[in-house]
Amino acid sequence: MVRASPWKRGPCHHAVLRRGRGRNCSMKAQSASTAKGGRTKRKASAEKKTQGKRTRVFEVAEPSEEDDRIKGGKRKAREDGEGRPKKNIWEASGDVKSDAFEAKYQQLTQLGRGGCGSVFAGYRKEDNLQVAIKHIAQDYLLCKSVCLNGKKLPAEVAIMLKLAAGTDGSLGTSAPVSLLDWYDRGHELILVLERPVPAVDLFTYIQDNRGSLLEEEAKTLLRQLVDGAKLLEDRQIFHRDIKTKNILIEKGSGVPRVRLIDFGLSCIAKKGSFYSVFYGTDDYTPPEWYSGFTYRAGPSTVWQLGAVLFEMLHGNSKFETKKFLKKELRINCGLSKGQKIVRIRQRVRMIRAHIVVDHQGDICRVCRSEGTQDKPLYHPCVCTGSIKFIHQECLLQWLKHSRKEYCELCKHRFAFTPIYSPDMPSRLPVQDIFSGLVTSVGTAIRYWFHYTLVAFAWLGVVPLTACRIYKCLFTGSVSSLLTLPLDMLSTQNLLADCLQGCFVVTCTLCAFISLVWLREQIVHGGPPQWLEQNQPPLVPNQPNGPAAPANDVAADAAVAQHPAADGLAPADPHEDGNQEDEAELDDDEDEDGEEDEEEDEDGREEDAAGANNGGQEDLNWNALEWDRAAEELTWERMLGLDGSLVFLEHVFWVVSLNTLFILVFAFCPYHIGHFSVVGLGFEDHIKASHFDGLITTILGYILLAGALMICHVLASLVRFQRSRRLLGVCYIVVKVSLLVVMEIGLFPLICGWWLDICSLEMFDATLKDREQSFDSAPGTTMFLHWLVGMVYVFYFASFILLLREVLRPGVLWFLRNLNDPDFNPVQEMIHLPIYRHLRRFILSVVVFGSIVLLMLWLPIRIIKLLFPVFLPYNVMLYSDAPVSELSLELLLLQVVLPALLEQGHTRQWLKRLVHAWTFTAGYMLDLHSYLLGEHEDDDDDDNQPINNPPGRHNNNNRIPGLGEGLHAAHQAILQQGGPVGFQPYHRPVHFPLRIILLVVFMCVTLLLASFICLTLPVSVGRWLMSFWMGSAMVHELYTAASGLYVCWLSIRAATVMLSWMPQGRTVIMLKVQEWTLMILKTVVVAVQLAGVIPLLLGLLFELVIVAPLRVPLDQTPLFYPWQDWALGVLHAKIIAAITLMGPQWWLKTVIEQVYANGIRNIDLYFIMRRLAAPVICVLLLSLCVPYTISGGITPLLGVQPEMQTLVERRIYPFLLMVVSLLAILSFQIRQFKRLYEHIKNDKYLVGQRLVNYERKAGRGASAPSYSTSS
Repeated sequence: MVRASPWKRGPCHHAVLRRGRGRNCSMKAQSASTAKGGRTKRKASAEKKTQGKRTRVFEVAEPSEEDDRIKGGKRKAREDGEGRPKKNIWEASGDVKSDAFEAKYQQLTQLGRGGCGSVFAGYRKEDNLQVAIKHIAQDYLLCKSVCLNGKKLPAEVAIMLKLAAGTDGSLGTSAPVSLLDWYDRGHELILVLERPVPAVDLFTYIQDNRGSLLEEEAKTLLRQLVDGAKLLEDRQIFHRDIKTKNILIEKGSGVPRVRLIDFGLSCIAKKGSFYSVFYGTDDYTPPEWYSGFTYRAGPSTVWQLGAVLFEMLHGNSKFETKKFLKKELRINCGLSKGQKIVRIRQRVRMIRAHIVVDHQGDICRVCRSEGTQDKPLYHPCVCTGSIKFIHQECLLQWLKHSRKEYCELCKHRFAFTPIYSPDMPSRLPVQDIFSGLVTSVGTAIRYWFHYTLVAFAWLGVVPLTACRIYKCLFTGSVSSLLTLPLDMLSTQNLLADCLQGCFVVTCTLCAFISLVWLREQIVHGGPPQWLEQNQPPLVPNQPNGPAAPANDVAADAAVAQHPAADGLAPADPHEDGNQEDEAELDDDEDEDGEEDEEEDEDGREEDAAGANNGGQEDLNWNALEWDRAAEELTWERMLGLDGSLVFLEHVFWVVSLNTLFILVFAFCPYHIGHFSVVGLGFEDHIKASHFDGLITTILGYILLAGALMICHVLASLVRFQRSRRLLGVCYIVVKVSLLVVMEIGLFPLICGWWLDICSLEMFDATLKDREQSFDSAPGTTMFLHWLVGMVYVFYFASFILLLREVLRPGVLWFLRNLNDPDFNPVQEMIHLPIYRHLRRFILSVVVFGSIVLLMLWLPIRIIKLLFPVFLPYNVMLYSDAPVSELSLELLLLQVVLPALLEQGHTRQWLKRLVHAWTFTAGYMLDLHSYLLGEHEDDDDDDNQPINNPPGRHNNNNRIPGLGEGLHAAHQAILQQGGPVGFQPYHRPVHFPLRIILLVVFMCVTLLLASFICLTLPVSVGRWLMSFWMGSAMVHELYTAASGLYVCWLSIRAATVMLSWMPQGRTVIMLKVQEWTLMILKTVVVAVQLAGVIPLLLGLLFELVIVAPLRVPLDQTPLFYPWQDWALGVLHAKIIAAITLMGPQWWLKTVIEQVYANGIRNIDLYFIMRRLAAPVICVLLLSLCVPYTISGGITPLLGVQPEMQTLVERRIYPFLLMVVSLLAILSFQIRQFKRLYEHIKNDKYLVGQRLVNYERKAGRGASAPSYSTSS
C-alpha cells in the first residue's frame, strides 16, 4: 500500500502576517516586552555575502557536554588545557562539504518538496540508519543565523541543538525528531534528521481511519502532544506551526507515538514576550492576532493543539480560526457520551466569549488604547468583544495600508458620514454646478488628449516604425533607405503595417527578455568551463593582506579537527574502486575545456586585474540611488498613464532598440544565410519549401555560430582575453537560441508529421492529399502539425511522470527526471557540447517515432487485417448531416474535452493499471524487486536496515554505487554529479534476458491497449448511434464521445461496486439509494442548466443578433435547435465566466455556492429556486414579450402584413436597443449624481465621521462611546 509521505512541505508554505497588512516578509523578528507599549524591534543578523568564488567564513558552535548535542549526542566537546571549548572556523568550500556529506550518507528518493527546499529519504552508510535529508536553499532561510552560547548558527540548527540538550543522546527518546548532522554548502543548508519508520503524518493517519479518530485514541495522541509542547516550553522553543501535517505518527508499536517535525519556523522564545509578526499556517492563527495583532508563545501553542484535536475528532472538517470567530465552524456537540449536548454548547460559547472578551474596558483593536474626548471609540462592524471598538484615526491608517474597505473578519463594509460646512445651502446653485461641470469636462478632455497621444505613440508610432524599418532593411535597395523618412509618413496600408509592426515589436521584446534571462542563467549557473578563466579569488583591498594565508591555515586545521572532515576520505573500498569510472565521466563532461588549461600566466593576471577593478566598481555603486530609480519607474510612468510626457523618451528608446534588434537578430543572420544559399546554388530548393525566409535565417544563425567559435579559438591563440570571452558569450547566445528552436519547434513538428503519416490509413488519406493541403496553406498546415506534436510530447511526458510515481527510483535512468529540483534544461544547453545535444535529439526522435509506430501504425494495420470494413473513420460532414461544423467544434471544445480532462479518476485508474501490470510482469519475470522495490511486499519492513552494506560486493540485494551498473552511471550523468536515489533490489539470474522479455511484454501490452482504444469506444458509439440515426453516416466524434462516456460509466460503476462489496448488503443498498437520489437530482439539474437555459439563450441570440443580420425581410428564417443549443452552451459558459470575474451580486453568489457544494452535496431546491427559475423566467420573458407584442397586439392595430412582418423581425433588436439606452441613461444619471456630490464635497466638505454598526435597520448612528474601564 502506497502511503502519502509525511515529509511534504518545506518551511515556505506558511502565512506571514504583519500588523496592519500581510505581505512577504523581509524576515525581521519583532518582539515586544510584557510591559504595555514597551515594544522593541530586533533585526536578525544577516550573513555577509561574498563575491565570485570566495570561500565562506563563519563560526560553528562547538557542542558542550551540558548544552548542545550534535548527531544524537554522540559527539563530545573538545577542550584545551584550560578547559575552554575551542572554536571551529570552517573555510572549506561547498564542494568539500558536499563530498563529506556524500561520503557519509546515501540519499534516496524524494519524500516531499516545498517552496524553499526538498526532503529526501536516505540512510547512514556506516550503520544503515534510516534518515531524512532536508535541503534548504540559502536564499530561503527564514533566519540566517541565531546566537547560541555566543556562537552563530543557522536558526533551525540552533533550535534542534537546543532541543537535544539534556537528553541521553539516543534517538527517539523525545517527541521532536533528532538532528543527526548538518552541512552548510554555501548555496544550501543540509539537515540530516532522524526518520521514524514506519510512520505517516497525522493528516494521513486520520484519513486512513475513515476520516476521524475515536475519542480514546485522540486523547492518547493529545496527551503525547501536550508532553511534547511542555518539552518545547522547557527548552524555550516556540514551534509556531503545530498542525496535522507537521506531526508524525510512529506505528512501530501497538500504541501510536507522536513525533514533531519541521522546525523551520521555530524561534527561541523569551518568557512573556509578545510577537507582532505571525509565521505559520493562516488557518491556525491565534484569535488574539485578529484583535490586537500580537500573540504569545504559550497561548498560541495551546490554540494550535486545540485545532489539531478538532481535526482528529471531526474528520474532513478543517479548522479555521476565522470560521470559529464568526460562528461558522460546526462543532460536534454529541461526541462524549457522558456530556449533554446543551452543556457542550455552553462550553463552546464560553470559550468563544473568553477569546473575544479578555479586557474589562473598551479599548481600540489596533492601538489597544481607551477612548477619550478627542479620540472617541467607534464600533463600525459586526465584530464584538475586544475587537469591537476602534479609533477613527487607527482605522483610516489601517485602510490606507491594507487597501480594503471592509473588515477582514466579518466582511462588513465600513461606512463614513460626511461633515459639511454650516453655510452649505440645501441645494447647490446653478453657477456652482455649471463651474464644476466645466472643470470636469476640461479635465476629461485633457485626459482624453493625453491618453490619445499615449495610444497613438505606443499603438501607432512604435509598431509602424518597426514595420517600415523592417521592410526597408529587407528590401535590399539603397533607394528604400533614402525614402525611409517619407515612408514613415505614408498612409498606405496603415492598419496592416501596424498589425505587422505589433508582431515585430513582440518578437524584439521577447528577444530582449530572453537575452536578459539568459544572462541571469549564465551568471547564476556559471559559464561553461571552456569559457572560464583560472582566476585567483577576488579579495578586497585590505591593509593586512598576509592575514588571508593565515586564515587558510587555520581553516585547514579546523577542517582536519572537525568530525565532518572525516568524510573527505573514501567511505569504503567500494567507492575507491569506482574512482576510475568517475574520472571518465568527468573527462567526458570537461573535454571542451582542455584548451583553457594551457594558457600562460599573462592572460590570467590580466583577467585578475580586470576582475579586481570590476569588483571595486561594484563596491562603489549607490544602492539607494538605484532603489529610488526603481521605485520612480513604474508601469504607469513608463507607458505615460500617469499624465506626464516622460513616456516620449521611452518611446524613442523602444524604437531605437527595435531597430537595433532587427538589425542584429534578423537582418545580419538572414543575409549571411542568403549569401551562403546563393553561393551554394540552393536557392530554388529553399524557395520550394514555402518558408525560405525562416530557413535562410536559421542557416545564417548556424553559420554565425560557427564563425563565432572560430573567432573564439583564434582569440584564444593570440591571447585576446576580453575578445575571447565576448565571442564565447555570443556563441552561447546563438547556441542556446538554435537549441531552443530545435527542441520546441523542430522536434514537435517532426512528431506531428510522423503521427499524420502513420495515421493516413485511418482516415483513408494519402501523402498526395497532405502535399496538396500543404501547398494550399503551408502556414496553417505546419502549425496544426506542430500543435499535434506538442500535445503528443506533453502527454508522453505526463505518462513518464506517472511511471516515476509507480516504479522504483533508478529504473528509468535513461530518461531525464522533470521533477528533479536540479534539472535545468537551459543550464544543460549552456554547458553541454553540441554533439551531445544532437545525440539526445536523434535518440528522442527514434524513441518517440518507435512509440508512434507501435501504438498507431501497427494497430491500424491489424485492424484493417482483422476488420476490413471498420476503417476509415468518418470525419467528413455531408449536406444531410444532422449538425453543422460549428456545433460540432463547439461540442468538442465545450462538452467533450472538458468532461474528459476534468475527470480526476482517470489518472488514478491509469496509475493503478500501470501498477497492476508492473506487479504482474514483475512476478512473472522475477523482476518485482527491480521494478517496484522491496518495500512493496510489506510496509512494516520499512524500518528494517538494509541487509548488505554498500561496500559488500554481492549481486543480490545490493545498492549500486556510482560507476557500478549502467543505470547508475547514466543517472549520475543526468544528475550532473548530484545525489542519486536508489532503493535496493534483488538481481535475478539471466538479468539481461529478463529485461529483454520485459520490453517485449511491454510492447505487446501497448499494442493491445492501443488496439482496444481505437476500436472499442467507436464500436460502442456506432452501435448506440444506430438506434437514433439508423444507417446514416455519423461523424466519428459523436460515436467516439458517446462510446467513451459509456465505457467510463461502466468502469466507474464497476469500481464503485467493488469498493462497496466488503461493506455488506445493507450498506450497499444504502449506497445505491444515495447514489440513485444523487443521480436523479443531477439529471434534473443538468436538464435545466445544461439543456433548457442554453437552448433559450441560443434561441434569443439567434433572434436578436443572427436573424436580423443574415436573413432578409422577404425570407423566412430557419431555426436549428441543435445548433442553437450548441451556441447557447458557449454563451452560457462565457456569461458564467464574466459573472464570476465581475463584482459581487446575487447571480455570482449563487453560482459560487452551487460550485462549492459539488455533485455529492447537490441542493436541488436551492438550485431550482435561486438559479434555474430566475434565469429561465428572464429568458422566457425576453422571448415571449416581444412575440406577444408583435403577434398579439400589432394585428389589433390594423397594420399592413408587411408592417407586421417588419415588426416581428425587428422587435427583438429594437427592444435590445431600448434596454441599452435605458441602461446608458441610468448610468449617466448615476454619473451626474456622483458629479453633484463631487462638486458639493469639493466646496463644502470639512471632514468625515465613522458610522457605528447597528443591528436593527432604520436606527441612526449612535453616539461614539468613551472609555468605560475601571
